[in-house]
Amino acid sequence: MNIQYLHGFINERDTDNLSTYFFIQLDKKLLDDKLKISPLAGGFIVSDWKDIGNNYALVYFPSISYMATNNTEITLSAAIFDGK
Repeated sequence: MNIQYLHGFINERDTDNLSTYFFIQLDKKLLDDKLKISPLAGGFIVSDWKDIGNNYALVYFPSISYMATNNTEITLSAAIFDGK
């Protein structure tokens, strides 16, 4: 499991314009590490804590990967976005 917190990217100027980012990813490896399932992967972004209902974004990136050979990985994933 990987959990990250970030307050402002380098391109966000001025302390009033900094957004808050929360990211999470949970990986499960199976079949001698040839199959990797990531059912929980995404983030939550808030640009104004005083009005979260109108200033948020949700991203969800579930995926499944298979290592066919040492140099070949096949991945199926989705990208789902929501927010205001």
